[in-house]
Amino acid sequence: MVGGPRVLDQSGREMRILVAGVGNVLNGDDGFGVEVLRALAGHPFPEGVVLTETGIGGIALVQDLMLGYDACIIVDAVDRGRPPGTVMVIEPDVLDVSMMSADKRHDQLADMHLATPSRALMVAQGLGCLPERRVIIGCQPEEIETLAIGLTATVRAAIPFAIAEIDRCIAEWTREWNTGPAIDLMEPAEIPPPTAAPSHAGPSGSADSVRALEARLASLTPATQPDVWAVAAYRLGVALSESPSAVPQEAARRALSLFEQASILLDASRAPVEHARIVNASGAVWRSMGSFERAIDAFRRAAELMDGRARPVETGAALSNLGLALTESGDARAAVEVFDRALTVLQPPPPGAGRGGADNASHSELPRAYAAAALNRAQSLLALRQLAVASGHSDVDGDDLGTAVTSIDDALRYLDVKTAPMQVAMLEHTRGLIAMQVHDWPCAAAAFTRSLSVFTRSTFPFQHAIACFNRGRAWHEAGDLGRALIDYEAAAQVFDPRLHREQWLEAASRLADV
Repeated sequence: MVGGPRVLDQSGREMRILVAGVGNVLNGDDGFGVEVLRALAGHPFPEGVVLTETGIGGIALVQDLMLGYDACIIVDAVDRGRPPGTVMVIEPDVLDVSMMSADKRHDQLADMHLATPSRALMVAQGLGCLPERRVIIGCQPEEIETLAIGLTATVRAAIPFAIAEIDRCIAEWTREWNTGPAIDLMEPAEIPPPTAAPSHAGPSGSADSVRALEARLASLTPATQPDVWAVAAYRLGVALSESPSAVPQEAARRALSLFEQASILLDASRAPVEHARIVNASGAVWRSMGSFERAIDAFRRAAELMDGRARPVETGAALSNLGLALTESGDARAAVEVFDRALTVLQPPPPGAGRGGADNASHSELPRAYAAAALNRAQSLLALRQLAVASGHSDVDGDDLGTAVTSIDDALRYLDVKTAPMQVAMLEHTRGLIAMQVHDWPCAAAAFTRSLSVFTRSTFPFQHAIACFNRGRAWHEAGDLGRALIDYEAAAQVFDPRLHREQWLEAASRLADV
């Protein structure tokens, strides 16, 4: 998903949405919410969306909500007796604490350190900071009773579906907030658009949307209305691929079948852009299933068809998808070349250049899409360098990493830390990691310091601890043991040994060395 513009209401106020990952990573699948949050690192969202990892401390969630949000998404493992890996969207019932007796309030709220999300929401209501829009995106765990680090394979496979539900909820809420017209997924206008699908709404929203789209498709005849039927099949396929399902693989296969039929009717020779969008959607399904070869083939075909025909942001998104699939398949070198192409396609106009007309929305997306591609490229080069050093080869040299820094510098020209803080911080942090690889310790420390202006302890505790730890490493290598000691200690204090055992042990070990 390519990040969109700011979401404003009619008065010009920006919508603020909190996405909170909850759980204990030392109890197997109970760490689902935390792992989803980690998977969202670098995931472009509309402005105003804030990610936070609260672990098992309910009071941390309450403190975040006290900053003021219009909506809240809590991601957690939820045991409702469903098949393991089932993703559920739940509208939580929040009890009114003002109506409780003093004894009941004490029983419900006494221990906020181990509070469940529902109890944290009760406290938020009592404090007057409970958002009007709120959902819990839960996943049925397979194993949470045994002390274990890492998710089971079944639950880990549900992460893309949870992310799709997060995107769906945010899209629905932002449509309600912003009274402007929604953009049809199947532009241009010569392809007749279908009736808009019902909005996603709470626990049955996805199922209701799928049923409505199924009814829409059943009312059409491909022989007499091929284009309209193809668009309806495409939209149903997208809904199926993104909806929670007791049998995700079955929903994915059905989505792929619909995409195949739609792509035949909207063939590449007659409707190349629409065909490419369908193929790109099928690539996303193949990638979520771990079928990287098929995903790579689909994304490559989509990018080729979009080249010179679709908006640059769409072509760049298809190329970025291709690069990510190549990286996940183990071919990081090829991924770097694809990200290079994406950067060329996504190159925004010079900062401050006048823009207007119908292309204004497209131009506003370009800087964020460009920054995401630059970040992906730099991280691929960094991974190649680390692999080469570990194996004693020189597949990635300083010049390669220098081009990565150039891309980061270029991306930062188009971003403002006030409007895109997460992307700016991640770009700066990656710049610091690259500087560490070439032993430029002062540059690394400076980059980590800039990332910490966004990754504060209260807003992004995990990222804050990582950046402090890495800056401590830079000071340590530079011989500044006093500053290294301060940063290692700061990281060790933030890392929770129950949630971040590996990182905590490393910080504690470095602290002992100094």
